[in-house]
Amino acid sequence: IVNNDLENIPYAMILAWGSVPSVYIYSNVSKMVHIILFSLFVIMRFAHTITYACKLSTARSVVWFIGFLCTFGIAINGV
Repeated sequence: IVNNDLENIPYAMILAWGSVPSVYIYSNVSKMVHIILFSLFVIMRFAHTITYACKLSTARSVVWFIGFLCTFGIAINGV
């Protein structure tokens, strides 16, 4: 489980923290969207870990995909 988290969490953290300056410097970027997307990503990672431990493959795939979409949203919002 830990190795699976280590594969996905670092790139999301880099995107989230890397886009923080543009979120707080430029007024056309929504701060609330950034906070919501990152919070949703964290929730999805917790849910992914739980579904991974319980061997619920379909639910795990859905949860992973939602978290993956959140990282794209974070990147797009930060540009």
